Amino acid sequence: MQDQVAVLLELRQVDDELRAMRAGLEARAADLQRKHKEADAVREALTREKDRLAAAEARHREGDREADNCRERKKKFETDLSSIKNNTEYHAMLKQIAAQEQKAREWEDVALQMMEVEEELQKTIARVAGDLR
Repeated sequence: MQDQVAVLLELRQVDDELRAMRAGLEARAADLQRKHKEADAVREALTREKDRLAAAEARHREGDREADNCRERKKKFETDLSSIKNNTEYHAMLKQIAAQEQKAREWEDVALQMMEVEEELQKTIARVAGDLR
């Protein structure tokens, strides 16, 4: 009888250990699932930031391209300026030249702003990528 009691006590102890291990395993599984969700959220944030960076880079290139186009048009107007004989047309052409200069500056400002946005986004992406690791 004592042998049976000893076996039952040992079995109870093993059952208690097994329950404790299962509880620990369930806690770890829940923690792992939470970490996976956090990682997914960070991945989504990283994707959004990369998309924003790509858009800023595209806008930066557009600003550079448009500023170049404005400068080219300005040069053409300046070249055409020497062939104008009418004073009214001459002043109109000067206005066109000034307008192209202004547009070029505006597009350069857009490009510079986008460069600043790009720098900030690159820092954010580096931070988020570090968080993901």
